[in-house]
Amino acid sequence: MELILKSNSKSKLDKVLALARELGIRVEQKEEPVTKTAVVPKGKAVPASTLLESFGKGSDFPSTDEVRSKAWPSSW
Repeated sequence: MELILKSNSKSKLDKVLALARELGIRVEQKEEPVTKTAVVPKGKAVPASTLLESFGKGSDFPSTDEVRSKAWPSSW
């Protein structure tokens, strides 16, 4: 028989393991990979005018003609 115990409380798990040892129950502990929760960084306030000044000036930004050629046919 297999019994799976999961808890965030180390003290509770220690108590259960101690009781199992007293009762002569063989216990195997498996380490599960710890999943990290994603932390969203706090943003900084940037005025919209500053963002609009640099919009479209990147080297990988498509030209106006390239955008029009891809967007126009899909609207029909």
